Amino acid sequence: MKKTVLSIIIVIALGSFIAVFYPTAEQAAVQDIRTAAQKDTELDIASGRALMEYSLSALGEKPLHQIQSEFTALGEVIQPLQIDERLFATYLQYKQALVELEPNWSALDSVAFTELHQSLLALQQRFFTDEQIALLFAEENQLRALAIEKMRLQSSTLSQQEQQAMWQAQLADLPEYIQQSDANRRLIGELSQTEQEDRQTAYLKRAELVGDAGAQRLSQLDAQRQQFADELQSYMLARSDILQADFLSTEQKQQQIEALRASRFAQKQWRRVEALERIQDASQSVN
Repeated sequence: MKKTVLSIIIVIALGSFIAVFYPTAEQAAVQDIRTAAQKDTELDIASGRALMEYSLSALGEKPLHQIQSEFTALGEVIQPLQIDERLFATYLQYKQALVELEPNWSALDSVAFTELHQSLLALQQRFFTDEQIALLFAEENQLRALAIEKMRLQSSTLSQQEQQAMWQAQLADLPEYIQQSDANRRLIGELSQTEQEDRQTAYLKRAELVGDAGAQRLSQLDAQRQQFADELQSYMLARSDILQADFLSTEQKQQQIEALRASRFAQKQWRRVEALERIQDASQSVN
């Protein structure tokens, strides 16, 4: 539980890294170090932290000493990110200490998250200089503090309007991309609420939020989702009949299911359908 929640907080704080492109010489070097699991990914050099995390994602497929050696080689072909093998070694020590962190999860509230925040700051101070902390963790620390402040507001006795006013005041001093991210999050929440409305009411509310063109596009997506849901239900029933056919061998069942899937869905949907099949099978095995 503690590791799951801690991972969620770190992911939220880190946000999405920006995809980047690099010169041909660098691409060749990257290709040499990618593991099988990384073949479909781009090397993340949006920041020094991103590059170190990308390198560490190969753990399990490569020994640590090989990753460290390849990281050192990368520094010769990638434009400087203010990191080197010594900082990478220190970052490895920090990651290990992070795993061993023992936060108090007796209550998932602003107090518990504040304690975690302070523990993480203390851990960073233990391993890094102030300059290195600013380089590697400034955005994460800022977003985590912001999340804690929002939790405090939500648990306060202030009215909804007062909470929103204070929250906007907090956002006003932050970078524009954080403000835009919050605005997008609120818009998505308001749009998701329209899914409970009838078609006409949902369209009118969506038009107020995103305009007529956006509302029309959302209506089209609704229709596509419903069509997929109907087709999936029919497919699952037919698949169930195949699985229950005692006169078919396991191999024959698999062949017929693959043929059925190919006849009902576009190839780009197969992985999604297969994932839904596994979910249904797991649910049935539990029941």
